[in-house]
Amino acid sequence: MAVMTPSTPPPNEQGSKAERDAYLAFERDLPDDFRVFHGLELLTDDGQQGEIDFLIVHPELGLLVVECKGGGVERDHNGRWQRWYNGSAEPMNESPWEQADSQLRQLLPQLKSRLREVDDPEFEPIPRGGGFPYAYGTAAAFPLASAQQANLPLEADDKICFSSADFDDIESAVRQAMEFWSKRRDKSPIGQALIDAFCQKVLYPPTSLVQTMAAEIRAEDRQFERLSQEQLAVIRSLKDHERLRVEGGAGTGKSLLALEAARMLADDGHRVLLTCFNRKLAESLDEKLDDAEVAHFHGLCGEAIEASDGFDFPDDDADKEDQSRFWEEDAPIALFEALESEDEPRWDAIVVDEAQDFDSSWWDALEAGLAGGSDGRLVAFLDSGQDIFDRHGEMPQIEHILPLTQNFRNTRAIHEAISAFSTDHSPQSHPRAPRGEPPEIQCYNSRENERKAIGRLVRQLVTEERLSPEQLVILTPRSRPNSVLADCDSIGGLEITDTLEESDHKLLHDSIGGFKGLERDVVIFADVDPDHPRCSPEARYVAASRARNRLYVFEKADWQADV
Repeated sequence: MAVMTPSTPPPNEQGSKAERDAYLAFERDLPDDFRVFHGLELLTDDGQQGEIDFLIVHPELGLLVVECKGGGVERDHNGRWQRWYNGSAEPMNESPWEQADSQLRQLLPQLKSRLREVDDPEFEPIPRGGGFPYAYGTAAAFPLASAQQANLPLEADDKICFSSADFDDIESAVRQAMEFWSKRRDKSPIGQALIDAFCQKVLYPPTSLVQTMAAEIRAEDRQFERLSQEQLAVIRSLKDHERLRVEGGAGTGKSLLALEAARMLADDGHRVLLTCFNRKLAESLDEKLDDAEVAHFHGLCGEAIEASDGFDFPDDDADKEDQSRFWEEDAPIALFEALESEDEPRWDAIVVDEAQDFDSSWWDALEAGLAGGSDGRLVAFLDSGQDIFDRHGEMPQIEHILPLTQNFRNTRAIHEAISAFSTDHSPQSHPRAPRGEPPEIQCYNSRENERKAIGRLVRQLVTEERLSPEQLVILTPRSRPNSVLADCDSIGGLEITDTLEESDHKLLHDSIGGFKGLERDVVIFADVDPDHPRCSPEARYVAASRARNRLYVFEKADWQADV
């Protein structure tokens, strides 16, 4: 019994009877080394959908395209073909044999192209200039009609014409047709060892077009507009105001605008510093900017301390309180003194991103290196709702203030969730933002259960949803040694990293503070305990707003509590 694809015959109804009879005959009478494909669809050269009634494949005899006709066909003395259907004649543009030959000519180049792409040592490389390497031919089948050689057109032969009588012994008829062509074409047999691979990988590969989160995210990202009229107003204001303060909630594009502001000022010939508190945010910005200096604030302080005689870094064994005091108070003084002692100002303009993170004394240090000092060109971007470090620093006097009111980062579903953590400057979701999916919330009652659930989620996102590791981040209120990932080198089949540079092929973990100002397609927000001091409403707002498209929250108690 032949191997049939599909495994069920055509329906027994008007218009399908001939193909059904042929299908059942091929299935019944051809031995199991024959593969028969019915209704094989293909794209023709003119972009139309074509269909091959039957394609028969044999390891030694090659390929045979069979055009099947019900009722009868005839050609008049003027050479016009027609077929009889439901008692009436219908014109045909080609004879059944010409139809089969046209289908074969459309099929062979596609098969040859796929042969070149098959990664299988069994297949011999197919040269681009050569023809199709295996034996092939055509035939026409008339399960419900009779035929005689004298009545066949010149393009046909009784060996490639299957009439109703031939279906009494269709195996002999098929072999005769395939041998008819193999004698006329010097081609190689496919071979028994290759027949399954040829049919499955070249001729009829399994196709699976499944909806994945990766595809959904790409579609959602296409809906976002990167610059609004109010953002363009910020860029225009750079020309008119020496000092500019831009306020906006998470997702309003502050970092994008800070980058553009630094670029524009540098293009005008200014010596520009683009700075922020977060080291990783500074690294991300630095990758995108060539003509301005980019550094996180304490990186500047560290350079000043290394070049200073009067300041030393704290000892490695100093407690956390002393370490924190040094970087909050002593390091900015070292920077101030270093910049103030220089012969000329280091920068013509300073752009500060995430300015709400800066303490009052830090501004003094920066302005010491700015041409014009406290009157020099300064552009500050901030969101008071993200002041998770409780510095509450007093900013320099800036009279011109511009608000940003539209969220460009988050889907509407995520925006609605983080709106519970509303502030005085909460933005509105952009009207063209994609809807997206609401955050998925899971409660945990132990670190072990939480870790297992995160592992299952990561594996699902990468293997089933086809997301890449660089689209994901796991955020926790504290560093990895103090989080659910303590003592974990990998989770869900992915190695964990704490650095952006290694996150292309590994799963990035970061604390909320360490990732502030950055974003990812998918955020897994873990260890959410509203009673913990590092999981304040401001911290939860920051963490959740890092998610562009999907947000997963692992909570010990209601993650939106106390807001």
